[in-house]
Amino acid sequence: MSTSPRPDAHETVPAHLPADVGALIGHYRDTLAAATALDWLGHFRAGTLAYGIDRLGEAEPAPDHLPGTTRRDAVERLGRQVTSTVRALDRTLQQAGTGRLIRTVLSTDRNALFCDTVRPGDDVIGVMPVTDGPDAVDAGDRAVAALATRLRALDGLPAPNYGSFDTTAVTDRAGSPTRPLPRPGTDTAAVTDRMRADIGPDTLHLLSYWSDGRAEATVDCLDTVTGPARGARLRALYAALGADLGPRANELNRAAGGALRGRLLRLVLDVESGAVYYRRLPARRYLVGVTLNQAHVAAADDRISALAQDLTHPDG
Repeated sequence: MSTSPRPDAHETVPAHLPADVGALIGHYRDTLAAATALDWLGHFRAGTLAYGIDRLGEAEPAPDHLPGTTRRDAVERLGRQVTSTVRALDRTLQQAGTGRLIRTVLSTDRNALFCDTVRPGDDVIGVMPVTDGPDAVDAGDRAVAALATRLRALDGLPAPNYGSFDTTAVTDRAGSPTRPLPRPGTDTAAVTDRMRADIGPDTLHLLSYWSDGRAEATVDCLDTVTGPARGARLRALYAALGADLGPRANELNRAAGGALRGRLLRLVLDVESGAVYYRRLPARRYLVGVTLNQAHVAAADDRISALAQDLTHPDG
């Protein structure tokens, strides 16, 4: 394991570095050195940055600079916001009986942030550009997940299969097997028909389409997958969560401005057994998707991405 950072890396070390976090620094250095797509890595303890390493390329600020004005400051500030949001959403998501929130992804059209929870109160956060394409983003996402998995192993904790990466090879990530399909535009009936093509017990178990804060259409197979009683309970829970995700995403969008730049387009809430997906669409619209199967988290993400693309560019 490396004992010093790369020459082009900058480290943020608090005056009182927790001893157990200090023991992890070599893992962070090695991850940043190996994952060339990542710009920034940090360990948050109880919502506060305990250690950070980056290659943002920012010069050391002048002694008289205003605190909080660099991009490094903005990334740290966003990390605090995200860890706070993770704690709040974790409490809500546990009502579904699908386990704790273990991985959160925020993505704009320019940058992405990955937050993987090692244990409640301990989070690994990585930031990277998305301009090199989905394969590069996937590699960065997997690198942060692998780091968090190693940190869990140091404490004797099992791998939680962040993002289903432990069971999903890159080549296994397929979009909708029914594509290509006609693009539905913004007609609600056509959108509903289009959503039905992506619903099934193998991948996505619920999709809802929102406009101006209202659920215009919901399609699911929850009764088939979980039984009618639990299906009805989950349907109500995800309807309430869907209503909350619109304003929640707007709040994160404002917080992400200086750190991720661009506009928040994608939010992934990866729990121990499945995931919830938010995808922003034009004209105050968005999609919410759900899978209850951890092994299908990556494939379901790809499928809702393809649907969001069709609804964002209805004419090709």
